[in-house]
Amino acid sequence: MKKVLLGSVLAEAGKTPADYVDPWIESTKSRYFFFNTACRPFGLVNLSPDTSPGTAPITGRWKSGYRYQDKHVYGMTHVHGWHTAGLLVMPTTGAVNPCDGMEAWKSEFSHDDEIVQAGYHKLHLDRYDVDVELTSTARVGFHRYTFNQTGQADLLVWLGGALGGQRMLDARIERVTDREICGSVVQSSRGGAAKIAQPNEARLFFVIQLDRAPSEWKAWQGNKEIGPLTEPIRGNDLGTFARFNVKAGDQLLVKAGISWCNLKEARNNLETELNHWDFDRVRRESRDEWNQWLGKIEVKGGTEPQKIKFYTDLWHSLLGRRRTHDVSGTYPNRMGPERIVGQLPLDENGQPKFWYMSFDAIWIMRWNLNTLWGLGWPELMDDFANTALIAYKDCGHLPRSMTTGARRPIMTGCHLTDLMVSAYQKGIRGFDEQLALEAMVKGHSPGSTMDRGYDDMALSLRLGYVPMREPPKSFGAAGRTMEHAMLDWSLAQYAKALGQDELYDTFMKRSGNWRNLFDKETGFIRPRMKDGSWKTPFDPLMDANRKGFVEANSWQTTWMATHDVQGLADLMGGNDAYCDKLNYAFEQSREFDFAGAYGKGYVSYGNQPACGMAHLFNYAGKPWLSQYWVRQVNERTYGGITPDSGYGGHDEDQGQMGGVSALMSIGLFQARGGCDVDPIYEITAPVFDEVTIHLDPRYYPGKIFRIVAKNNAPENVYIQSARLNGNPLENCWFYHRDFIKGGLLELWLGPKPNKAWGVKPLPL
Repeated sequence: MKKVLLGSVLAEAGKTPADYVDPWIESTKSRYFFFNTACRPFGLVNLSPDTSPGTAPITGRWKSGYRYQDKHVYGMTHVHGWHTAGLLVMPTTGAVNPCDGMEAWKSEFSHDDEIVQAGYHKLHLDRYDVDVELTSTARVGFHRYTFNQTGQADLLVWLGGALGGQRMLDARIERVTDREICGSVVQSSRGGAAKIAQPNEARLFFVIQLDRAPSEWKAWQGNKEIGPLTEPIRGNDLGTFARFNVKAGDQLLVKAGISWCNLKEARNNLETELNHWDFDRVRRESRDEWNQWLGKIEVKGGTEPQKIKFYTDLWHSLLGRRRTHDVSGTYPNRMGPERIVGQLPLDENGQPKFWYMSFDAIWIMRWNLNTLWGLGWPELMDDFANTALIAYKDCGHLPRSMTTGARRPIMTGCHLTDLMVSAYQKGIRGFDEQLALEAMVKGHSPGSTMDRGYDDMALSLRLGYVPMREPPKSFGAAGRTMEHAMLDWSLAQYAKALGQDELYDTFMKRSGNWRNLFDKETGFIRPRMKDGSWKTPFDPLMDANRKGFVEANSWQTTWMATHDVQGLADLMGGNDAYCDKLNYAFEQSREFDFAGAYGKGYVSYGNQPACGMAHLFNYAGKPWLSQYWVRQVNERTYGGITPDSGYGGHDEDQGQMGGVSALMSIGLFQARGGCDVDPIYEITAPVFDEVTIHLDPRYYPGKIFRIVAKNNAPENVYIQSARLNGNPLENCWFYHRDFIKGGLLELWLGPKPNKAWGVKPLPL
């Protein structure tokens, strides 16, 4: 096993971290990849029931998958990812004709007898009186079905229709033995944004094994049964079912191994990871693995809801993205017109040296996962950096996002820069630093990652900003200018760390381009036209995207100059004016719980662009305001633990909102994403009495870093004084180099701000 995560498992009040995970939190607003119960950390298999599978009238990846408010289950699906879906399995009893489609075989269910956990899901199909249990290894889904009535039972395997925004096409099914079938199916997006994000189709390969032989295997296509499954079949809208005669109490075990490479690897994944039929053993092993991962950060004190939310946050941060390689290290390479199979480098034990990842939501990850993973799971930073560099070698560009070996032009910028720079500056350096420099410099150049899909970067470099055009064709021009400036600053810090002075000067100069969009008359970042004129009319609360911003507005975007807070403060009239304006934004947003849809409101912690705002008072000499507003956001935006609340109600993007919430709960943050040559952590008051971070000895020489909050209480949100390793700490920050040595941060809290503490300027 590559991953050996050392750390204690929380055992407070007899509970482990996995016991606190509640997958139902905000599950009424699920995207297709949001809710995956029977899944390992970053599992290739993401097995869970589909209650809104993506068929009409719901035909997209939004509002699909498992949603708490739904009343029916359509099947148990093995893949729930960013533009990936497929392999639906459904048990039925009685006379059910699969040719009539998913609506004909769906079943009612109730939450009353449902169990949802990290790594396990149990529910009852009311229509069929069948108990469903699901768990998994990393690459194999494991099902246990208990039939409570005597009679005919079928196990449907459906390779047609639509799931999570993907159309299932060109299915292939072959009966290998009475107890085994294999096959594949193509994923194809169906227009709109999905079409943009899916430039070429992906084929999912599978091997399914049963622990008992059915009386027969049959197949159907569309609305027509095509008879016994005796020969391999191929086509659209294909399905097969195994038929059984069962007695009350009979169980059926099903294993499904998958691969994005080929059938050989799907079979190898299954045989390597699950060579037995002990369901309870796999469930225990999955729980143990989740406890190892989640237990890297232990908390004591706080309320029960706070612990539930915190460990659910961590679960989300370790769940949304997928490892895409097989146990052998093969991975799908779809960077060109042909689908080929790549091979990851192997260690001396024949294991892949790193994980090959699929991901969306690298976008503006500096304010959440880059920091959180760097604290508790630094190896993930290496995995993502190496994945990025494999992609670069395969196609010549860094991806904005990747799915099953294909890069996606979704969103904006080149945010792998932040990830790789943050990793390197923290001493996480298990990747080729020179190749990374080459890839990032190219990614920040015309025709590459930043420019991809927009083709205006050469012009923006001449002008010093991305211009708006009439009619507006430059998507989110002002927002992209701000992103580019942040990312150019990060690349400059990397160049400085590597002694590349000329590159440092170049990208530091570019990092100041945001100033070209600061309108002194309005006091906001404002889109400009190619001729230098301001975009009119202008309202800083106006909607996003085509009006000049990316999933945000000017009120939210203006504060994105986190790499140059002092520069922005000076333009606004000084630190007091900066803080007054920022404080006003939070005051106006309180009644809306600091969250809104894309481009709505003064502050929105429901999406990435504004997620650094509350911590910026630390940089402008008023840390007590960061302490106050961080706690307000943590409680009002992220404090819910109901199916309707917990992540801002809008877009919990593969753990990013969970990452912000978790960092607020432990009181550590990095507004500059940890990209400084000598990174720091900004401090606010944790919600727990004690936080223990178990340091990974492969990266950090210390054993644990502990945070202790004295006089912790709901009303005590202000830091009165602090000590680091027994020495007085007058800063509202400390260095990462002190963190990695291990130690103790003590914070004394109170109900009123100490305006003399922490006001020393942060290092620039």
